[in-house]
Amino acid sequence: MWLCVLLLLTVNEAKGQNSYFWATNEDGVEIDYRLLSDGTAEARYIYTRAEVVNIPSIARGCLVTSVNLVGHDFITSLTIPNSVKRISLRCYNLKNLVIPNSVETVETIASDSITTLEFPNSVTSIGSLECPALKRIHLPDSSSCAGIFSTYRSENINGITHDVLKNNSLEEISIGSLNDLRLSDLFPLPSGLGFSITKWWKAKLVNGGIVPQTLKKVTIRNQSCFADSALLNTAGIEIDLCGNPIESFGEYSFYNSALKELVFVDTVEALPRLTTEAQKVVARGVKKIKQGTFEKMTRLKHLELPGLEKLEPDVFQDLDSLEYLEIPLPGPGTLANVGVFGDLFGRRNTGNKRAIMQYFEDGDTETYYLPVSLKDLVLSEGCEMIPYGGLSNCNMIERLTLPTTLYMVGDKALYGCARLQDIYCKGADPAVAYSGSFEGLRTSSCVLHIPYNTEDLYRRSTGWKDFYYFEEEAPLSVNVTKTIENGGVIYGLREYQLGDEAELQAVAHFGYVFEGWMEDGRLLTSDDTYRFTVTESRNLIAAFVPIMDYGEVEITFSEGSATFAYLPVEHATEYVVDIYRDESMTDLFQSASSSTMRRTAEELTVSGLTEGTQYYYKLTAYSETGTTLAQAIGSFIAASGLSVGEVIKETSAEETGRYDIGGQRHDTPFKGLNLIRMSDGAVKKILIK
Repeated sequence: MWLCVLLLLTVNEAKGQNSYFWATNEDGVEIDYRLLSDGTAEARYIYTRAEVVNIPSIARGCLVTSVNLVGHDFITSLTIPNSVKRISLRCYNLKNLVIPNSVETVETIASDSITTLEFPNSVTSIGSLECPALKRIHLPDSSSCAGIFSTYRSENINGITHDVLKNNSLEEISIGSLNDLRLSDLFPLPSGLGFSITKWWKAKLVNGGIVPQTLKKVTIRNQSCFADSALLNTAGIEIDLCGNPIESFGEYSFYNSALKELVFVDTVEALPRLTTEAQKVVARGVKKIKQGTFEKMTRLKHLELPGLEKLEPDVFQDLDSLEYLEIPLPGPGTLANVGVFGDLFGRRNTGNKRAIMQYFEDGDTETYYLPVSLKDLVLSEGCEMIPYGGLSNCNMIERLTLPTTLYMVGDKALYGCARLQDIYCKGADPAVAYSGSFEGLRTSSCVLHIPYNTEDLYRRSTGWKDFYYFEEEAPLSVNVTKTIENGGVIYGLREYQLGDEAELQAVAHFGYVFEGWMEDGRLLTSDDTYRFTVTESRNLIAAFVPIMDYGEVEITFSEGSATFAYLPVEHATEYVVDIYRDESMTDLFQSASSSTMRRTAEELTVSGLTEGTQYYYKLTAYSETGTTLAQAIGSFIAASGLSVGEVIKETSAEETGRYDIGGQRHDTPFKGLNLIRMSDGAVKKILIK
């Protein structure tokens, strides 16, 4: 009380001093404050030559919410309190600045010495940045950054006045997202007669913007959707998308950029123009690719296109450095009509390719040029056959993966693939092969990786039986972790073969409900039963949660006391009842607890109740680790000699079990308190005399 009066007096005193006053911080530094209209203070001037300055959060009873410092060039390190929401700084020798999480608006930061700036995500507005020595900047997730580097100064270069970008030493930028912007929109062109693109100092034109020549890396942290031309013509600048898959884009979003990795979500069915710098492209949902999609992409090493429905000849002819390729067809065409592998790469020779001759069923041969770097070929699910001579003489391939859908390996299909070291067969049933399918392949040293418990089948099959080394893969496993270990049981867990159908069922224990199956943070289904085809080992999460308002609670009153009787909750080690005076449960009256672990009924008693008064209760069952296992919430009026149970609404649910207060199950009604569990999870309480 006295503190409040004192604060009011000091504020009124400050207002009486023309709305500004002096205050001294803990280091003895005097600071001039101005009182703002909302009763808070703004630090304006610092009366010292100290290089290190800490601004306090309270000045003479006023909360400091704004900092506005101009001309304080003696400051090299500035600490701003967590109360501040707005800053404006022109301190040209400032080197060290920590912006607290409370700041929402940055009007100006001007310093010739600061090299690093990190904005917290609380900042929603950034005005002028004038920091010619700035090398690294971390921008917040939520603010719009258009034009953030739009400040310039006039400079005489060879007798001509030019507008020069003030932030011209930037090396790294980390940004939450571009939203609908292009990267060049952060560096808009200046207007005015002083501008000359031919004499620009330490900057270059990039897609309509002026970017420092020093800029080497841009990190985009939280973006999956890109505007058209978002990164167009940014070659030479390393772009890091932080592993976020690309969801939507424009035709030129990434063209002529330095993106090395492009990963698209599975719903993307067509690709934009790709960058020639890319070394990895993953587009598992793409169904069609246009001729020229991979034009001049000579650096591409890793390509995944398992969802294609059709492949055109020569589509990969520029991929000189390819090392890993995943496609559903071993050649151009469709599942119904597929050609030979070499036809995808064409007949054009380059220094990084090798000439191979492939065979056709009619006796013809054709020479194609394939990248010598290609070591891994994966034929994805959907591939049904490798035609006659389909992979013949592809003697650069070392590892080949064949899908469960493969039903035939044509004659001479792998003829001359002498470098093959490993063949991975996912199908438990060997595909039909011929005696000449693997001719010219070193079957005495190439390892055939087959599903668990299928070696006998492969050793008896034509073509496959020519291999010497068979290695059965371990059976696939589906592991399930429960969010609450005792929340329920999982049925259907076992070891699986590739292609098996799995059916898992989650059954919740009393006091819990099953919310769904999760994997990698994604909800797969809310159904209790989850069916899927096993193609790999998986780690699933079964989400069980305690039911609120669960618990068989009977309240008996006697002379100002209330006794709570309830069925025990499985694996509970402590029960706590909290009694409140108000419906919002903010005015706690008293609590009682019990740590017994009996299998029969539990009881808790609270005393000191006032007759005729309504109270509200929360009864919670906790596990040994403090996890809430179950909770019942209700209200009662204290009245001696009465027993009160929870009110249950009439429903169409059926009875599934009947218990006494000791937890014993009964098949028919009995004298005393009957606890009846319904099929919808509710519990009815009926007293039979």
